[in-house]
Amino acid sequence: MKRLTYNVNQLATALNMDYKTIGHLLEVLVKHGMIMKNHLGYPDLYLISNNIAESLYSFDNEKSKL
Repeated sequence: MKRLTYNVNQLATALNMDYKTIGHLLEVLVKHGMIMKNHLGYPDLYLISNNIAESLYSFDNEKSKL
């Protein structure tokens, strides 16, 4: 799942999970700063927060050195 943004329905479908469960989990992740919620229209889109994206980028760079 390398896309940059997803809405709740797209994630629920991709993960074969209940829509309400995904919505709740996304709100928990937003609350803890792991993902961000984009309010620029309907539906709301969710994306990885900048600090998590930077950590993943650093991890990938270090992993490629092995």
